[in-house]
Amino acid sequence: MHLGRNWSRSVTIKQDHQLIVTGPYAIARHPIYTGILTGFLGTAIATTQARGLLAFVLVFLVLWFKLRMEEEWMRNQFGDTYASYSKRVAALVPFLL
Repeated sequence: MHLGRNWSRSVTIKQDHQLIVTGPYAIARHPIYTGILTGFLGTAIATTQARGLLAFVLVFLVLWFKLRMEEEWMRNQFGDTYASYSKRVAALVPFLL
């Protein structure tokens, strides 16, 4: 909801695309991915099974690849503004990474 018309399932830059840095994006550049990974990690811990950990790792790798692609697109679209934003806001884990 916070992204509004800027959201899409695939990595695209929309016409009149805006850089959103408020709400959940003020503490993580990719809060949707953070939520997905938290769910998978919680499931892996709760089930205490190797397949849960494997699922977490696989999802992490896929999202990390997509995150890197999105970061490149955003840097190209928003330049120094995005570079500054990425220096002050963590990619996935608020206050850590």
